[in-house]
Amino acid sequence: MADEVDVLLALKEDGYRLGDLQAIRYDKKNADLFPDNYLGHLYNRCRESKRRSGNGILDALFGGNPASDFNSIVAYLASRSYLIILGRWEGDKFHELGFAFSVISCGFPHTEKSLFGGYGFFRDAWGTSDQEIVTMLGLAYLFKELDIIALHGIRYEENLLTARFMAKFGFKVDGAIPYYQLKGNKLATGIISTLLRTDFEDYVADFLVKQYRAAEVDTLAPVAAAQPVFDNSREAIDEQVERLAAGEIAAVFFPYSSTYVPGIPEGMDLKVIAQGENGAGIYFFNPRQVEEAQVGPLKIIPQPRLVPPAPVIDVQWPEVDEVIPEAERTAPVAVEDLVVVQAFGEDGALLRDKIVERTAEAVAVQFEVFERRFPGCRCEVVAATEDDLQPELPF
Repeated sequence: MADEVDVLLALKEDGYRLGDLQAIRYDKKNADLFPDNYLGHLYNRCRESKRRSGNGILDALFGGNPASDFNSIVAYLASRSYLIILGRWEGDKFHELGFAFSVISCGFPHTEKSLFGGYGFFRDAWGTSDQEIVTMLGLAYLFKELDIIALHGIRYEENLLTARFMAKFGFKVDGAIPYYQLKGNKLATGIISTLLRTDFEDYVADFLVKQYRAAEVDTLAPVAAAQPVFDNSREAIDEQVERLAAGEIAAVFFPYSSTYVPGIPEGMDLKVIAQGENGAGIYFFNPRQVEEAQVGPLKIIPQPRLVPPAPVIDVQWPEVDEVIPEAERTAPVAVEDLVVVQAFGEDGALLRDKIVERTAEAVAVQFEVFERRFPGCRCEVVAATEDDLQPELPF
């Protein structure tokens, strides 16, 4: 079995900071960062973060317990074991965009642990790219510092904005608790959802790989210029792959700009060369015509075998009032435009699989994510089917 890499350690070593964005634990002793009446300041910012009138995000965030008045909220925040401030450095000043907090911890120091938590963002963070990054940093802080294997949250049934937002990080709905939280004078249903540490680590690994690749963009032009000319039409690609399967050519090349990668013919192998290296891209090749020394490290692709991925279920999380731009809500992708990337350990056991778009870049990124997460693993690519896209039904 391949050893796993602790992807959260990289964020911890940087103080849960990326650029000007950071997640910092509230400490009343740190008067320079958190001056007197700071918790009252958070209350005021919550109340001011509204679209029209009312209590801002207070009612949705705390669910009526505690009540949305100043003294109740300040006392509640002061009693939290962990209150994480999510914000942006502006010079030597830290501007808070929101916060996350612990509610109930489950387990003991010598056992597995999980946590119920909550979070809220102020109006100036709604719909910004900073919001997603500081959320990741805050989640990383809770998972790493509290050493939890799962994070749970509860929201109002109609709060779909937070459901869509937290779905990005891997939250999955678990069920509903009737008569759980106040809405005015009545008790309302609470929707509970969970983020597993393993799923969140996959999100972080994918994010870090994409950040790394984005940082390399300026260095890729000379390499791209040196690559062979490539006809990107589906017809031309299919024709070349057919010639490869027939033994007429030894390899087919797909640059990272490719928008279509077909299935790998039987008996052919796959090689991925990382961006920034000579010949960067994906290669299908015939191992009977090309020696291993000529093609570099091999990624062997056996006969396709379909392993259903984790269910794709709408995800829920605690109460908040974010705005998710309409442009971020993507349409479903056709199954013929998807593949399943699988990672196997040395013993042949499936470590993880993930559905990605059938593009050279998406496949290569997922290969790199799995290889960083499971050093020494063997990666395979198989065709996706309609069965792979069907979520499991909750019972």
